[in-house]
Amino acid sequence: MKYMPELTGLRGLAALMVFVSHLSKDGLIPAFFARYYSIQGVILFFMLSGFLMGQLYLDKQFTNKNLHGYIKARIARIFPLYFLILLTSFLISNYIYTGFYYDFRNQVKFITGLFFLGAPYELWTVPIEVQFYGCFILFWYFYAKEKRNKLTHLSLKRKLNKNESLAKMFKDALKNIKNPCATTLFDSNDKIVSFSMYPREGTWKKMKTTICIPNNNI
Repeated sequence: MKYMPELTGLRGLAALMVFVSHLSKDGLIPAFFARYYSIQGVILFFMLSGFLMGQLYLDKQFTNKNLHGYIKARIARIFPLYFLILLTSFLISNYIYTGFYYDFRNQVKFITGLFFLGAPYELWTVPIEVQFYGCFILFWYFYAKEKRNKLTHLSLKRKLNKNESLAKMFKDALKNIKNPCATTLFDSNDKIVSFSMYPREGTWKKMKTTICIPNNNI
């Protein structure tokens, strides 16, 4: 992804809005700023996060390697600092100073934060972000699957238009199938190996026709 200075500016604006709202809540500036800039700044951060996830990952294939890279990057971004604050606050508030600001003497509060079910204080956005990262995996999977299907059929259409012999094979096969479906198989180099057509109501055992396509034709 190419660097976008506009996003840096928006991040700075969102951070400034949140910072000003906290100053207002502490009585250092008028309360007006807390009412109008707090939640808007957080929402802007969430929107930027969603946009960046799409830009970074939706153009990539949904493979085990890419998925592992995604999970590692999200863990490195969130877990170390979050768990450091959570565990340190738990130890301080329970064993050192009971008046500590991040009070985690309530075990339910600590456990919900530990498993990203919810968190108090300024940490409340972190579980929401982690939950979004989990949901994004599902969105990425279905998006990549749909994109691959469209690209496969578009590629086949173009190749068949250029290769009359392959086009004739497909047309002859289609004549023998009522209401056909199709599935495409790939080899280890992501090349199309076969394009199989079978009745929509049928099963794999009732498959009618499989046309094997040499790699040099695709």
